[in-house]
Amino acid sequence: MKLQWLGTAGFKVENAGQVFLVDPYLTRNERARPVQATQPGELAGAEQIFITHGHFDHLYDVPAIMQRGQSAVYCSEIAAATLAREGADGGRLHAVTSDGYAADFGGYRAEAFFSRHVKFDIPLVARTL
Repeated sequence: MKLQWLGTAGFKVENAGQVFLVDPYLTRNERARPVQATQPGELAGAEQIFITHGHFDHLYDVPAIMQRGQSAVYCSEIAAATLAREGADGGRLHAVTSDGYAADFGGYRAEAFFSRHVKFDIPLVARTL
């Protein structure tokens, strides 16, 4: 198995000839470190893209990746609607609508489960700084 960090929460996973992406956000601030030079075209071979939630730093580059390949995207209904508005091929968007959704993709199985995003409040930001 080969795992490549794409920045923020993004990963490219290669295993037994299969490739999938998780939250492939590439468009980072030019001051972000470490520098992530991967471009959407370099990820076009991914069969599946999994989006954990609909924030811009998880899905912004997905339409560009989809335009360059044949990836199917699995995400929430809200994220699917956002991607469709941004020009993503609706026929390849799969809205995951229930906790416990699972699918087999040959060499691996993906399962969705409910979670909550961290709350960005003043104490958290202060501790992080």
